[in-house]
Amino acid sequence: MSCKCCEDEHCEHEHEHEHDHHHEHDHEHEHEHEHEHEHEHEHDHSFEALDVIMLAVSAALVIVSLFTGERIDFWLLLAAAVISGYETVIEAFGNLIKLRLDETILMTVAVIAAFILGEYAEGAMVAILYKLGEMVEGIAVSRSRRSIRALLDIRPEKAVAVENGEVREVAAREVPVGSEIIVRAGDRVPLDAEIIEGSCDADCSALTGESEPRALGEGDEALSGMIVIGGAIRCRTLRSFEDSATSKIIELAERAPQNKGSTEKLITRFARIYTPVVMALAILLALIPPLLFGGEWSTWIYRALVFLVASCPCALVISIPLTYFAGVGRCSRAGLLLKGSKFINVLAGADCVAFDKTGTLTSGGHRVTDVAAAEGFECAEVLRLAAIAESFSSHPIAKAVTAAAGAVDTSSASNVRELPGVGVEADIDGSHVICGGARMLRENGVSAEGLESGGIYVLKDGRLAGCIVTEDIVRSEGREVVERLRGLGVKRIVMLTGDERKKAEFTAAAAGITEVSAELMPEDKAARVMELKRGGCIYVGDGINDAPVLATADVGIAVGGGSGAAVESADAALLTGDLSPLPEAIMISRYARRTAYVNMIFAIAVKIAVLVLGTLGLAPMWSAMFADVGVMIIAVLNAVTVLAYRKGSPVGLRAEKA
Repeated sequence: MSCKCCEDEHCEHEHEHEHDHHHEHDHEHEHEHEHEHEHEHEHDHSFEALDVIMLAVSAALVIVSLFTGERIDFWLLLAAAVISGYETVIEAFGNLIKLRLDETILMTVAVIAAFILGEYAEGAMVAILYKLGEMVEGIAVSRSRRSIRALLDIRPEKAVAVENGEVREVAAREVPVGSEIIVRAGDRVPLDAEIIEGSCDADCSALTGESEPRALGEGDEALSGMIVIGGAIRCRTLRSFEDSATSKIIELAERAPQNKGSTEKLITRFARIYTPVVMALAILLALIPPLLFGGEWSTWIYRALVFLVASCPCALVISIPLTYFAGVGRCSRAGLLLKGSKFINVLAGADCVAFDKTGTLTSGGHRVTDVAAAEGFECAEVLRLAAIAESFSSHPIAKAVTAAAGAVDTSSASNVRELPGVGVEADIDGSHVICGGARMLRENGVSAEGLESGGIYVLKDGRLAGCIVTEDIVRSEGREVVERLRGLGVKRIVMLTGDERKKAEFTAAAAGITEVSAELMPEDKAARVMELKRGGCIYVGDGINDAPVLATADVGIAVGGGSGAAVESADAALLTGDLSPLPEAIMISRYARRTAYVNMIFAIAVKIAVLVLGTLGLAPMWSAMFADVGVMIIAVLNAVTVLAYRKGSPVGLRAEKA
C-alpha cells in the first residue's frame, strides 16, 4: 500500500518490533519501588491516627485549664503546646540551621513569644490549630493521591502463558511479545494483547472510569488492566510488560507531581521570598514604635506576633499545589493521564484542538465502498486479483479488500512480495499483478485518468485494471467529542493528516470537523501546530510519525494503544483508544484552575485585612489564626472539591461554567 496512512502503519509496525526493552534490573527497581510505596502508604495511616490522639489530648488539656488555677493553668497549656507543636519546633530548628525560612519558623516564634508574654492560651491555640491544619492537609493529600495510587492495583503481576502446548502461570514481565496467553473469566488482562480465540465482555472501568462493559471478540485488542467477564479468551501479546497500558499509566502518574504548574511555581517562589520579608516586617513592628515613639513593648510585640501568625502563607503554599494535584488525580480517573500538573492550565485555556486522522479520529479499520474497472476488465476480476495479492499483507486496507472479496483461492499466487511504501506484487494465473496507491502508479508510469481517485489501484501486466475505493471507519464517539468540544467554547477544531485531501475531507465531515490540512509530512504537521499554538493548542495523535507534533503542541495527547514513541513524546495519554475523556478533562482542568484562583484571591484578601487590623491593634490573636489556619482549611477543603467533580453534579456544573 502506498497511501500515507499505510506508510504510517508500516512504520509503527516496525517500531513495535524494534522497540527496546528495559533491563531486568530496571524491573527489579520498579518492583522494589512499589513495595516502598505501599509501606509509605501504610505508615501514613498510622501517622494520622497518632496525630488525632495528640490533637485530642492537647484540646483536652486546654479545656481542663479553664477550670484550674493560674499556676496549673500554665503547665497544662505548656503541655498542650508541646504535644501539638514539638514536631513543628524540631522541623523549624532544622530549617533554621539550613537557612530555609518557612511557615514552621513563623509558628515556632509565635508560640514561644506568646508564652514569654504570658499569653499562654493563645500560644497553645496557635500550636493546636497549626497541627489541625497539617492534619487536614494530610487527609486531603492522601485522598487526592489515592486515585493515583489505586492505579498500582490494576496491573497484574502474573500471566497464564501457553508454551509448547503447556499452560502455566509465569511473571507477566517475563512474557515476550508475540506469546500466547489465556485470560480467564474474572481475571485482569496482564498484557496488551490481540484476541485470537473466544469472546467476552470487558470491564474497562479501571482504565476509562466507565462502568459499562465493552464487548470484545477475535481480532479486538484487550488492554492490560481490563477485567474479563463471561468467558475465557486466548490472546497473542502485542507489547511487553513495561510498554503495556497499565505500566504506561503508572509511569505517567508517578511523574505527574514532578512537573509543577506555572501557578504552583509562582507560589513556591513567592513563599521563599515572602517568609523572610514578613519576619523582618514583624521585627520592625515590634521594635520601631517602642524605640522611636515610646510605645509599650508588650503591646507592640503582641501586635508583631499577630502580624507573624496572620502572614503565614500556609493557605497559598498548601492549597494551590494540592488543587492542581487533585486535578491530575481526577483527570486520571476520567481516563486522561497527565505527565505533570502544569498541563492543567494549558488544557483549561486552550482554544484549539488538532486531531490526527488515522488511528485517532478513525479506528484504524477500513471498508471497501466501491470497485471501478478500466476498459477491458470486470469489477469482479479487479476485486479478485487485489484480494489474492492483499491476502499476503497484514495492512488494515489489505484486510478490508480481502473481507470485501470473501473467500478467494490464493494457490494461484506466487512470487509474492510486499513493496514498503508502494504496495504488493505477485504473479497470479501467469500474470504479473501489482496493487498500490498513487505512488505505485507514478513509479510504473501509469495514468489513472477516468477512474475515481483515493483507492487501491490494480495493475495487470503493466495495464491499469481498475481501482478499489476504501474509506476509514470513523470512531463511534468522534462526532460527539467534537460537538462537546465546541460546546465548551473551543474556537478551532482541526484535522491534520498525511492522507490525500479527498479522503481526509470525507473523514473530517463524518467527524463534524470543517478545517482540514491534508497531505502533510510529519514536519509539516509540526509547523502547522506551531501556527495554531498562538492561542494554546492541544494535539491528539497515536502514530510514531506523530511524535514530533506531540512534542511541539502546548499539550500533546497520545491515544492509548498508540506507538511507544508517541506516548514518550506526549504530555498526556488517553488510557484507551476512546476520545471521550478529552472534553471531560478540559472541564476538570478549568474547574481546578478556577478553584486555585479563588483560593489565592480569598487567602490574600483575608490576610491583608487581618494584617492591617493587627498592625492597628484591632485584630486579636484568634483572628490571626483564622487568617492562617482557618483560611488554609477552607482553601484545602475547596481544593478537594476537584476530586468530587462529576458531570451534571453541582461541582460539574460549576466546572462547565469555569
